[in-house]
Amino acid sequence: MAQVGHHNLRSFRQLVQRSRALPPTGQSGVRKSPSTWYAETPSTIRRLVEQGLGWAELPFSTVAGSIERGTVKRLKYAFQQSDILEGIDVVWTEQQALGAAARWLRDGLLDLPQQAWRVS
Repeated sequence: MAQVGHHNLRSFRQLVQRSRALPPTGQSGVRKSPSTWYAETPSTIRRLVEQGLGWAELPFSTVAGSIERGTVKRLKYAFQQSDILEGIDVVWTEQQALGAAARWLRDGLLDLPQQAWRVS
């Protein structure tokens, strides 16, 4: 399957997980399509995707069986792979050595391929 860009995703309904009991979070990057439906659980969203009602970003554990059966396909993005990389600021003082957790975080971020940081 060819890579999918933002312009491709905007052409189709996006299915997003959101609880009816909680107000919208306003998370940046969650909505990629102007046409969006919401459901409370990943399994409900998976069933809607299997019925051809839209596309979604879901945990692999939720869709692994569906991918294996061929009822859903894994998208290959032509842009930043994870919205979690969007807007990361890491700050520390130079007056104190980094602790083990800070070194782990710094090293993990530095180990990411540069392509992961590019936004299309």
